[in-house]
Amino acid sequence: MNPQIFETAEKLVDLLKQNNLKIATAESCTGGMVSSFITSVSGVSDVFEMGMVSILSAKFGTLLRKVILHITRWYITPSSAIT
Repeated sequence: MNPQIFETAEKLVDLLKQNNLKIATAESCTGGMVSSFITSVSGVSDVFEMGMVSILSAKFGTLLRKVILHITRWYITPSSAIT
């Protein structure tokens, strides 16, 4: 892993711990890479709630986004990365 990415992930985890916050990820085109970077940090289980990767057919993907992730058309714009 790129040392700069790992350092950024460490800073994120430290900030989350200091502020008593949690994080969860929902990824698509990154294929879980963001979660992988975050969970590579020691002690991350204190702040990492869950990660979800959704690279699905249009029908099931829409169901997953609307029902589980609560992402509606309002959030989806031509410049978004939601796939």
